[in-house]
Formats: sequence, structure tokens, C-alpha cells
Amino acid sequence: MSLAGIDFGNTKGVVALARRRGIDVVNNEQSKRESDSYFSFNGKQRLYGYTAKAQEVQNYENTLTGMKSFLGLNYEDPQFQEILPKMGWKNFVALKNGEVGYSFDYGVNKDGEKEKITLSSTQIGSQMFNYLKEVGHKNKSGNDCVLSYPAYYSDRRKHALRASAEISGLRVLSMISESKAISLAWGFPKKELPEKAEDASVVCFVDFGHSHITATVSSFTKKKIQILSEAHSTRVGGREIDWLYSSYLTNLIEEKFQIKISEIKRKKSLCRFFNAVTKAKVMLSSAPKEVPFSVDCLHNDRDIFLTLQRDVYELLITPMIDQAIDVVKRAIKLSNKDLSEISFMEIVGGSSRIPLFKSKLQEYYGKPLSMTLNATECVASGCAFQAAILSPLFKTKSITFKDSNIYPIFLCWKDLALPKSSKEEKKKEQEQEQEQENGEIELKSQEITDISNYEPIEMNKSNSIILIKRNNILPTLKEIKFTKSGPFRIQAQYCNSELFSEQQPEFLDIPPSNHIIGVYDIENFTTTTEKPSLIKARFEIDNFGIFKLRSVNRSETKFEEIKIRIKKKKQEPQPLPNMTFQNNDNGNNNNNNNNNNNKSSNNNNSSNNHHNNQEKKKENEKSKSMENEEKENEEKITPENENENENENENKEKIAPENENENENENHNDQEKKEETEKKQNNENEIQKIEEEKKENQPEEKQKEPEEPQYKTKIKKVEKLSQLKTNIVDFSIPSSVMKELKSIESEIEVQNKIILEKLNMKNSLESYIYDLRNNLLTNWKPFASEETVKEIMVALDKMEDWIYGDGFDVSKEEYEKHLNILKDKGNPIQYRLQESIKRIQIFQIIDNQIKFCLENLKKDEFNHLDEEEIIKIENHCKEMKEWTAKKQEQQTEKKLYEDVAISSEELHNKFKHFFHSCQVIFNKPRPIPKPKTMPRPNPNNDLEQNKAKEDEINQKNVNENNNENCLNNDDKIKIEKKIEIENENEVKDHNDDLKSNNLEF
Repeated sequence: MSLAGIDFGNTKGVVALARRRGIDVVNNEQSKRESDSYFSFNGKQRLYGYTAKAQEVQNYENTLTGMKSFLGLNYEDPQFQEILPKMGWKNFVALKNGEVGYSFDYGVNKDGEKEKITLSSTQIGSQMFNYLKEVGHKNKSGNDCVLSYPAYYSDRRKHALRASAEISGLRVLSMISESKAISLAWGFPKKELPEKAEDASVVCFVDFGHSHITATVSSFTKKKIQILSEAHSTRVGGREIDWLYSSYLTNLIEEKFQIKISEIKRKKSLCRFFNAVTKAKVMLSSAPKEVPFSVDCLHNDRDIFLTLQRDVYELLITPMIDQAIDVVKRAIKLSNKDLSEISFMEIVGGSSRIPLFKSKLQEYYGKPLSMTLNATECVASGCAFQAAILSPLFKTKSITFKDSNIYPIFLCWKDLALPKSSKEEKKKEQEQEQEQENGEIELKSQEITDISNYEPIEMNKSNSIILIKRNNILPTLKEIKFTKSGPFRIQAQYCNSELFSEQQPEFLDIPPSNHIIGVYDIENFTTTTEKPSLIKARFEIDNFGIFKLRSVNRSETKFEEIKIRIKKKKQEPQPLPNMTFQNNDNGNNNNNNNNNNNKSSNNNNSSNNHHNNQEKKKENEKSKSMENEEKENEEKITPENENENENENENKEKIAPENENENENENHNDQEKKEETEKKQNNENEIQKIEEEKKENQPEEKQKEPEEPQYKTKIKKVEKLSQLKTNIVDFSIPSSVMKELKSIESEIEVQNKIILEKLNMKNSLESYIYDLRNNLLTNWKPFASEETVKEIMVALDKMEDWIYGDGFDVSKEEYEKHLNILKDKGNPIQYRLQESIKRIQIFQIIDNQIKFCLENLKKDEFNHLDEEEIIKIENHCKEMKEWTAKKQEQQTEKKLYEDVAISSEELHNKFKHFFHSCQVIFNKPRPIPKPKTMPRPNPNNDLEQNKAKEDEINQKNVNENNNENCLNNDDKIKIEKKIEIENENEVKDHNDDLKSNNLEF
């Protein structure tokens, strides 16, 4: 199955699949590569995509679009209140936890009352993902996918996006920003990129979409892609242009037609008006001067018709286009690059097709704009590339991608009050401490609504720190240290505080409800000693772009005795007796070295005790200095990277080195080994002979028993980490809540499936009524009597009245029951028609086969058959011919609307039996012919023939010599050449004859 990359757009959704031949953007049921992001309920039937958009005017209140812009927001957030009028007059509501919800009409219940269903923004997003999943499944994709999210999404909105996909049944491998997806789609397929980082090509991507604009500056080399900076604005986009132009047209219609759009209460008319505005915007982007604008029955059955000028349209949107150019300028400024260093300016997004935007951006850039990427498909393609990189099924080129963080993340903390614990609670604490020593404790997560109950911690420079700075490389892992003696709380958040103005982005677009990322309470934590404990907390931004707490550990330093095995000195091989060496100096040197080694070993043993005493003094001094440093650094916190932590661990107290005498002995042993190898190379043969003599003369020695290893004890400083119990409160949906949401989704899915099956059965019943009525009047008429035709026609009329009356909304089983009643009347007529056609065809096949069998008997190919076999085939053909003639007569005596005399199935079985019986005889193999005996060649005859040929050649040569005197020189040369050729041919013939005489039979 293929891996999917999904672009969850505001008005369009795109699915791209990673396959072996490359990236394919797949088509939906309308054979379009872009799917409309529309969702609605028609009764209890769920509609999405093109079908939901097509009935938007008739089902306006139950149709919803633009889920991406309000996903993960609270109803009271200013960002949602700002876009609420632009979403139309919809039934948005606030849920209990403050999240945005929507109330749908969900058909009628058993009592006949209207039923409503309220879905959260997360559940609404899952409906759209369900549709995109079906589009992928129709093109043979699996549930594994990579999603994209806008760069301005906060941590809460990323949680909501991931949960929406998982509720729909998708398995999210990773989530990447749209900026990263566009950069991958541009740089991953390219081969001609610079190798050095100094020569990296810098590209500015401008994504001008429906709900926002994002500018990204990225650098590209063959082995690395890095995002340098990003800037965005949610107040510039295609939706804002539509709203701006619609306000202009409302004033124009009020002046010209005296119709106030604000006073129109009919929502269908308003829907038609806004759809006409969007259509006019698209036409003005391509038309040179003017475009017609019309709305039918806008108010009091009055039609509106206007002619819109492109010049006026561009004047209206000029301020908004200037804001879009400012976003691009800000991104280039944040990247610390000059405009001249930008190699390409690539524009993507649906709104990037506006001519005024292109001209303004090109005027700022000073070069032609690049449009090599597909404006609406590049994000999905980039997600598919990321899916291929993550999957082990695909072999991709090795390239590193470094994403960056837009918003800085701050940490603040405060101590929690110790509760008055009873004896039972103290026992629980002791049990938990034992569990911490024995194994790990899982981090527990509370419900999503609990985060609103926590009051934010007041930030100041003594209790807060910047954990992750802006433009930090992602994914990242950070570790911070606390010195605490009791429980405390850590709070992660985005911040607008003036304390850290240097790290604030120029445009922070995070709603107030999303400012707090998570609250982490380290509870039931008490120290056993008077001094505070060292607490290490690790935070990370994972490959989903989500911030989370990885672990909280208490660090304890202890001194432990460690046993170290003592290395024994290898015994030197003694020289063999009766052996002379060529170089006597080496032997003398060895003896001197042995004496020196013995002396040095004694000296080293005497210095060991002195060295160990010095080490113990150093360790005591260092332990005292460590205690003083911990007291001084109490209540201080320093964020560190993972690599820095490794360096700190390396800089801790060093373990006492081993005895120096061992190192010296090893050096002496190395010198001795070198000398021994030189001796052995010179006297290899003599040593081998002596060893062989020893083996023959001396008895086998018994193997010595292995000696027990000896150990020495050392004191080492060891750091022990014990995981602490932590209560996590963030925006991740707990498993219990996720199960409830999935069960609701499955109920909607089952209900939708039942409705679809019922509608399909109703449509099949209705279509069968029309088809049966038409066939009885045309093709089926000869195969039914007049009485049966009249009877069926009456039944069809009654059934049609029932469908549009009492049977308009009944169960699937009821429709199936009525369909079977009609089929019982129509199937016999259809059977007689089909049998008449098949019967004629089979009779013709039988006649052709009989003729074929009789003709084959006359051919030479089957002359090997016996007379009995030939008679059998003739009898089979005769019997088959008589039987078919008899059945044809019986069938001709009956009328067409009567039951058949013989069915096509019986004819087919009879023909198979006849064909098989004849085929067995025809397949009889021919007898193998006997080999012909060749006469043995007589060598005497060959010699006589060769002598006769030689005599003829000699006679020719005599005649030619007689004629040489009469010829010219040229003629002589020609004759000589001919003679040579003839001689060569004769030699070849002679050799061939000799070869033929050597044949074996």
C-alpha cells in the first residue's frame, strides 16, 4: 500500500501518494485533484466534498467549510470572533470546555421530532479527514500518512489536528509545517544543487492562501535543507479579499438598487451573493478589463446585474497586497540575508494568481518570479516526500532537513505547599519511593478541561527562563536542572511579557486560550536528607512539532566500591636447550632487561600505597567542594542541550587511575615481544625440529588447573537517576476521551452506511420499475402474453405510487421486499428472451463441430486412425445431428411466451459430452516411424573415383600448356587465376567426401 501525504486546506484538500515511480497526486470521485473542504448533514446522511458544496444553497445552515481556520480555538478567542462574520451566518456554539462547536440538524427521531447533534472543531476536522482517507483508499493507499499544518499553529492546534486524523482512522507518521513541505517539494527532487554550505542557494517561498500568507526563506545544498526564517499573517488572504470586495459591492447595490444586504434574512440569497463575489474575484484575476456580476432573486424576487471594472478591484485590494509584501520583507530581514542573495522567489497558493500581487512582488524583488511548483499541490507532494523518507519501504537519497521554531517557549515554576500527610500517606510515599528505585513510573495525563482551572504563574526573571529560543532547530531536546526539597510546579507557555522582548516575534498570532502549553506538577517528592535534591527535567519538540515533557528524574550521587580485576604479567617463553642464536647481543640485552624489570616492579609496589593515600585525600576534598557548590547554586536553573549534558558528565570527578607499575610492565613487555619476534624469524626451522623431537620423546604433560582471578577494590562516584511521579495537564486528548470520540464517529459512520444502503435499494427499485415497463413495451413483448403484460403494468403503477407516498422513507428491507416481488414477475420473461438467444447460438456451434469432425477424417493428418475409431466418430456425429434436429422441432412447436422445451444449459452439457468423446479419438498419437538403414561406404570405390578425377585434371593441364604459346600475357594471368579457383574448389569437395566416409551408423 502507498503512503499518503495530506494537505488539509481551508477550502481545498489534496492527497498525494508516495509510490515507486514517484509522487502521484490522486483524483477524487469527480476526477479532480483538489477536493472541496465542505461537510454537511442531509438528514442523517453525511455529505462531504463536491456533493456537500453542490447542495450548500438548499442546505445552508447544515453545510460547513473553512475548518482549518477555527480548529483548536475557543469560542471567545479574538481570532475566532474576528473570522466569525466572514464564515457566514452559521450555528456556531461554545462547548463546555470553551472550544468552538457547531450544531447540526440530524434528521428526525422515532417520535417525529427534529434531532440535533453538536460536534467540536476536532470532530468536524475528522469528518474532512475521513473524506480524504476515502479518496486515498480508492487509489490503493493505506492509513499511514504525513500531515501538514500552518507554521503559525500553536501547540494546542497541533494536538487538535493530530487528534482529528486519528479519530478518522488514519495513522499519523509525522506532522510537518507547510513551509517544510514546500521546501521539500522544491529541493528534494533537484539534483543540481551546490555541495558547499558557503555556496548554498537561498530561496524565498511565498504561500498566499485562502486564510493566511506565509513567507519562508530556506537554504539548499545537496546534503542539507535548512529553514532560515519564517513570517506570516492571518489577516491577509483570499478570504479577506472576498470580504473586502463584498463590502464594496453591498454599498454599490444599495446605491444603485436600494437593497440593503444587511437586512436580507433569507440565508439562501446571502449564500448566492457570496458565491457570486468569489466567482467575480476569480474572473477579475484573468479578465483584462471588466467582468459581469449577477445574482438571481437576491431580495423580493429582484435580480441583480452589474459590470465590474478590474481597475476598481485592484484599487480596493492594494492596501492588502502591500501587507502581503511586508510579510515577505519581514521574512527576508529575519533570515539575515540581503535581497540580492535570494536566488529564487517562488510563489505558491491559490491567491498567488492575483495579477496585482505578482506585479507588486516582482517590482520589490527586481527579478522574474519563479513558478516551478504547482501552486495548490506542492504541500501534499512535500508531505509524500517526508512519508517516503520515514518509510523503510523506500530508498531515498540521504539529506538532512533542519526546521525552525517560530515562537519562543518559556518555562516558569513555583513551589507547592506540602500537605499535612497522615501515617497512611507517609506509607504510600515510602512505597512510591521504592517503586522509583525498582523501576520507572509512567507520566500521568489529566483531562483537557483541567488546564483552564490552573491560574498562570506570574513570570519574573528569578522564576522563569527561555527554554527554546526563536529559530531553534527542530526537533530538539532540552534539559534543565532544579535544586528542590519538596514538590513544585513547572509551567510551559508562549509569552507576550516585556521581560523577554528580545526573543518576541514581530507578529505573535496565538490566541489567549492557547498561551499555556502545559502544566507539570512534581508531587509526593520529599528529600531524605537535609540538603535539597538535584532534579533533572527533559523537554522536547518531537517530529509532530508538539512540545512535551519527556522525563523528570531525581539525581543522587553515591560512592560505591567497585571490584577491578588485576591483570597478570605474562610469563616470557624460556629459551630451549641446545639452541644457538645468530645474534648474541640480543640475548645479553634480554638478561639485562629482565633484571631491570624486577627492580622497577619492586619500586612500583612501594609507591602504590603512597599513591592510593593521595587519591583518597583528593576525593574527600572534591566531595566537600561539590557540597558547597550545590548550596551556592540552590534555586538556580540553567537550560542545557543534550550534547552539553554529555560534556558535563565527562567533566565529573575522574576515577582513580590504575597502578603505574602495570603500565611500566606493559611497556617492557612490548620491547621484549619485538625482540622475540626477530629471533623467531631467524630460527623458525630449528625451533620446529626441536619441538617435534620433544613431542616424540617426552610424555604428555598434564594440563594445569586455572588459577582464580584476583580483584582489587576502588571507590567510585556514581550518579543514580530515579523517575519522579508527574501529573501532566496539557491539550493532548486522553485515551478515555479519544475512545468516546471514536465511538461517536463509528456511530455516525454506521448510520451513514445504513442510509446509503437504503438509498441504493430505493434507487434500484425505482430504476427496475422504469426498466420493466419499457422492456414490456419493446423487446420483452413477444415473450409475455397480453394478460401477464396487463397484470404487470398495474402492479408497476401501484408500486410507483407507493414509493412517492407511504414508501418515501422506509427501511432497506421494505424496499428489498417490494423489489423481489417485481422480479418474480419479470424474471421469467427475461429468462425466455435470454434462452431464445443462447439456444440459436449453441445449435449453430453444434452443427459447425459436426462438419469439422467429418472433414478431419478425410485429411492425411488422421490417416493413422483405425477403422473402428473412424466408425465411432461417424456414429457420434450422426447421433448428435439427429438429437439436435429432434429438439429444434419440439421448440418450434411452442410459442415464445411458453416454457422452453430444452434449456441452453442442457444443450451445453450435451455438446461438451460429444466434443470430449470425439477429441479423445483425434488426440491419438501417430506411430513412430522406423529409422532407415544406410549402406556402408566402400573405401575401394572412393579411391578409384579419386584417381579418375586426378587423371582428368592432369589432362586439362596438358591441354592448357599447349595453348599457352598462343595467348597473351593478360590472357595467361586470367587463365591462371581460374585454374587456382578450380583447384581450391576441388580440394574442398575432396575433403567433404572424406568426411562423409567417416560417418557412423
